[in-house]
Amino acid sequence: MNTTVAAANSRGRVSVVALETIERSGLLKPVSVVRYTRQVPASAGPDEARETVLEACRVILADPENRDGDHPRVVVSSTAYGSALYEMLYEDGRTGRVRPLMPRKPLGISSYVTSLDPRVEKVAPNRLAGALYTAFKSGRVEFADGLTKLRAQMGAFVPVETKSGSLAFGNEDMSDYDHAVVALMLAVIAAGNRGYGEYRYEDSSGDVWLSKAMAVARRGGSEGFTFGARP
Repeated sequence: MNTTVAAANSRGRVSVVALETIERSGLLKPVSVVRYTRQVPASAGPDEARETVLEACRVILADPENRDGDHPRVVVSSTAYGSALYEMLYEDGRTGRVRPLMPRKPLGISSYVTSLDPRVEKVAPNRLAGALYTAFKSGRVEFADGLTKLRAQMGAFVPVETKSGSLAFGNEDMSDYDHAVVALMLAVIAAGNRGYGEYRYEDSSGDVWLSKAMAVARRGGSEGFTFGARP
């Protein structure tokens, strides 16, 4: 399973999402399926946010579809409040103290291009918002059962151009705009690294295989044979 866990802060709160990247027959680009989302209570500190990230990793590793035990990539917003969370998870990865949940250092992303931290990738808000909006509108972001709230929030999300010409993350006065949308931006921008697990593959019949190579090898004489449930 090629999965990404992302944590991001917005308006003083942290949300965590996990998505799987799946190849699908007939599509040139993979599809991102959101599998998990949690919001950290407003009163919580970085310790609780860290535990929420690690719990998302536990959920992925315990998924029966994750046959090879592939661990997810972890990406964290290192902006403002998220800096402390990033430092904690970075040390987890550096020291190996939470293996196998997170055996590698997390990717840090900052929307502040002036950030001087060499460990952190600088990604402009325009690119973050634009990449998510484009992927969603083109049908390449889907949601697992039970995530109707986030699906509705994404449906209402539109990048807003500011007077300076940049893209904001949406209207901060909208009650249906959520911090999980920001976490989803990070997950989508970071997804696609096959070094964190093979993509599963959904064939034209809707059967899901461990990989495209496995589907090609087995579909000839076993058209209905499937290794997993439809996402």
